[in-house]
Amino acid sequence: CIRDSINAEYMGEDMNLTSDELSAEQSEALQKARQIASEQVASSFGRHGMFGPQIITCMRTACVQAFQLQSQRLLEPVYSCHVLVHGEHSGQVYAALQKRRAEVLEEIRREGTDMHTVVAQLPVAESFHFADDLWDRTRGSATAQLSFSHWQMMAEDPYWVPQTEEEKEEFGEDLAFLRQSNTAYQLIQRVRKQKGIFVSEAVVAEGEKMKKYSRYGA
Repeated sequence: CIRDSINAEYMGEDMNLTSDELSAEQSEALQKARQIASEQVASSFGRHGMFGPQIITCMRTACVQAFQLQSQRLLEPVYSCHVLVHGEHSGQVYAALQKRRAEVLEEIRREGTDMHTVVAQLPVAESFHFADDLWDRTRGSATAQLSFSHWQMMAEDPYWVPQTEEEKEEFGEDLAFLRQSNTAYQLIQRVRKQKGIFVSEAVVAEGEKMKKYSRYGA
């Protein structure tokens, strides 16, 4: 049967994976992925069976839905940031870095001078206009050098919503408020806006109807 052969090939039945080799969470996720893929394959069957493009389409949809069942994370690029500043303005440098989610690693003082080098890790997404911000805060006494360092996984799930009663009581059920405080979600929205991709948000959050005034007064 074509359906059985497709299930065996694409559902992982021919793979040497058993429940003993996987954790409980991984085993449950695998079962959900197989169930989704099975439903996609079954819904795509017609009178004459499936063709190659149909198999690719239904498997792509199944993989995407299976991926979205688990907690998702973003990988963002990080710069290695070296800021050279006078000692009297080092506080302004720390304020600029903390505002941009930077992690300060160390501060090195040059012997015989009042110059300090602040070493930090700065997310690339937060580096835009960083030099201008430093210039304004330190009155031109600080210079920064940025170079790519590594990729870093963000701790927040961009699409997380409270599920249990304890989570709803602690974080609330206002989805709009949760999304505003979610850095990963806001980063996705920013990138989508820059690329001109559809963004699901209200253009006017709170609107009031304008009063109509007559031509000769209120």
